[in-house]
Amino acid sequence: MGFAIVVVVLYHFFNNGGETQIDIILQKCFSQGYMGVDIFMVVSGLGLTFSMSKSENLRHYYLKRWVKIFPFYFFITFVDSFLLRGESLGLTLFRTTTIGYWTGLPFMDWYIPAIVGLYVVFPVLYYYVVKPERYGIALAIGIMFLLVSIVLNYIPLLDWKHYALVYRVPDFVLGSMIGIALKKGYQPVYANRFMWLSALTGIVLFLIMRGYPYRFWLFNLCFTPLYLYLLCHLFDIILKSSLQLMKLVPKAFTFVGVFTLEEYRISSCFERLLSNESCPAYHYLYVIFYFVLSMVLAYFCHRLFCYINESLYRKLKT
Repeated sequence: MGFAIVVVVLYHFFNNGGETQIDIILQKCFSQGYMGVDIFMVVSGLGLTFSMSKSENLRHYYLKRWVKIFPFYFFITFVDSFLLRGESLGLTLFRTTTIGYWTGLPFMDWYIPAIVGLYVVFPVLYYYVVKPERYGIALAIGIMFLLVSIVLNYIPLLDWKHYALVYRVPDFVLGSMIGIALKKGYQPVYANRFMWLSALTGIVLFLIMRGYPYRFWLFNLCFTPLYLYLLCHLFDIILKSSLQLMKLVPKAFTFVGVFTLEEYRISSCFERLLSNESCPAYHYLYVIFYFVLSMVLAYFCHRLFCYINESLYRKLKT
């Protein structure tokens, strides 16, 4: 989670572009940083599966997700929309519902409404596909959404903010099935075959879909199992290293991974300040400054809303 949020934020920041040689190099380095969202989707499906498997009833499931997301989301949307953008209070309150994303009306960002939608429908996936271990159905869902995503490349019926959810549904389902496999203690007999077959599919799609806007997205989707495999082994090697300084890297990512929601929304507020209009003297040092500042503010917001959310959850739960 920590690695994913770092590459996503740096992708957003450096995507605004700069004219120095370092700016150009960094922009190219993080040009595929949105693959961090694919990792988010897998980890979200895995985390929800672990949560649901603890005999959590549906009322507590929905209440916990609502309390975890919306108090902070209400706050940051109010600051961003009402105070910084000067929008009306009514429009600001409407944006906080995330309904606009699903109805074609105004909304603040795409990822939070998208993940909220997946949280809403997840119990159906869990009780009818994941928990009964219907791997064939899970694979069929993944293939179906992959085919739909390919068709939507040739027949663009969705804007990119809605397409960004549709093509990542297989990631979410994959995470759920990984979660149940880990809970059951299954040996990954077919994991390597699936990983390389998925990567091969991504390469084929990348080659045959020349000229279409989302081929890089589908490429990253298919390579997500390989990304996860490499990250797990990389962190495992680092943790087993005799160099204590090296061990700080996964610890730092673990720390950052605790408050990804806050970092994502606060960094998106700063992203506008890095645009050419708001920051004519764009420079990679501005990116470093805003990145560190967003991390600090996100951590303090996380600590504050942890206390608020726990109190709110206890009251609403009873």
